[in-house]
Amino acid sequence: MKQLFDELLAKLQQTIRDPVNRLPIAGSLALHVGFVLILSFKWEPEKNAPVFTVPEFIQARVVDNSVIEDLSKARQEKERLAKQKEADKTRAIEEKKRKQEEAAQKKRETEQKKQAEEVARKAEADKKALALKKQQEKALEEEKKRKEQEQQKAKEVAQQKELEKQKEQEKQKALEKQKELEKKEIEKQKALREERERQLEQQLRRAEEDEARRQQERKNALEAQRIAQETARARVAYEESEVARYTGLIKERIESKWRKPASANSQMVTMLLIRLFPTGDLDRAEVVESSGNAAFDLSALNAATSVAKYPVPQDREVFEKNFRQFRLAFSPKN
Repeated sequence: MKQLFDELLAKLQQTIRDPVNRLPIAGSLALHVGFVLILSFKWEPEKNAPVFTVPEFIQARVVDNSVIEDLSKARQEKERLAKQKEADKTRAIEEKKRKQEEAAQKKRETEQKKQAEEVARKAEADKKALALKKQQEKALEEEKKRKEQEQQKAKEVAQQKELEKQKEQEKQKALEKQKELEKKEIEKQKALREERERQLEQQLRRAEEDEARRQQERKNALEAQRIAQETARARVAYEESEVARYTGLIKERIESKWRKPASANSQMVTMLLIRLFPTGDLDRAEVVESSGNAAFDLSALNAATSVAKYPVPQDREVFEKNFRQFRLAFSPKN
């Protein structure tokens, strides 16, 4: 409590120092002082009136709400300024850090640039030295080639004479060899003709065998197609027969459970949608097309749901295709 009072007193002193707040505060204090003087005025007590003694240790101060609000606003402003100062300090530190990083980055870039220039200068010097070396080597190589060409020319002259002599000898040998080649070529052409004739005979025989095999394959394919068609027709006939038989059985079961209402007549037809399980148990039944007579529709639906177990085909494909879910037209004439 004492700490709160000291804090309020400090805020009050700070507020009083502000010239803007002096006039309102002076008026407020004058009002409170007058109020205290009125309370402290000694009235003449009535006779026999009880007298109460206020303990000396009780002290109280009256503080205007506006003063408390001013103190609260001043404290909030102080906290805001403190936060603002802390944020400015943080920004200053970050800005300093950023500038240091930029300076370091600039220094690194300068050093890298110097290193790159040094490398380029060294590379240029190496390039010039290499070019000079290549030029010297080229001159030595050209001189060497010139001497080799002179030696080669002298050698070629000697070889030319030797070649002319050899050519004459080779010409004679070539004539003899040509005759031998012509003889071998004749024999080779004869052998090739005989080989082509043999291959033609083999190709003709294979063509005849391939044609016979293709004809047999076509015959087999036609036979397989005929068997497949007959099987399909037999399957369709079988399925139609099963559907007709079990549809009749199902109608008989429903008719056996049907109780004709008084309003029914032979012209009424209601369409039932029936769903069955493979065991023949009813999944559900419903009227999908009404006859126009609610009593007749309900009697047909009751008859369908009253069948304990429907007759269904053992062939699962026939069942799934035709009796898993099917429509049944029900009328009194049926």
